[in-house]
Amino acid sequence: MSADLERFAIYLQEQDRSPHTIAAYTQDVAAFFAWLNAKTGRELAPANVTVFDVRKYREHLLAAGRKPAGLNRRLASLRTFFAWAVATELATTNPATTVQGQGNEIGRGIDALRLRYGWLFEHHPHVHAELVHRIRVADHVADEEQVTGREPEPMRVVAIYRVVDNRIIHARFLR
Repeated sequence: MSADLERFAIYLQEQDRSPHTIAAYTQDVAAFFAWLNAKTGRELAPANVTVFDVRKYREHLLAAGRKPAGLNRRLASLRTFFAWAVATELATTNPATTVQGQGNEIGRGIDALRLRYGWLFEHHPHVHAELVHRIRVADHVADEEQVTGREPEPMRVVAIYRVVDNRIIHARFLR
């Protein structure tokens, strides 16, 4: 594994990642494999890691009290490592792709949201989001939106909401 981590670090350097990011990502990947190897009792190659393994690691980090930012960085490190592993044929799939991080609550209620996003509408008074497509599955809603008035060109955004009792309790935005 150490040779793979060295090659991964070289890849990150070639991608102009900062020395801090390179150190953090390689330490995160090494910590994941140390945890996984201790759990399985053997050294696993990247090709043998499953989505289940990454989910269990996420649960382990949550149980250890990791804050959302730290947990999310560790998952980002794993996503980047396994994307590189697929590109270099060390793995056939990226098991970290579908494992979600931990969200940070940005506010409760309309006043908190106004406080958080008020600057956006103050500096971009012509921002407008047009609903392109909506999908509902159980208590989740996914909206594809076209946002204008903020960037020179329209942006495509996906907003994913979890709705309980007609209230959004979780939101995630992808662009």
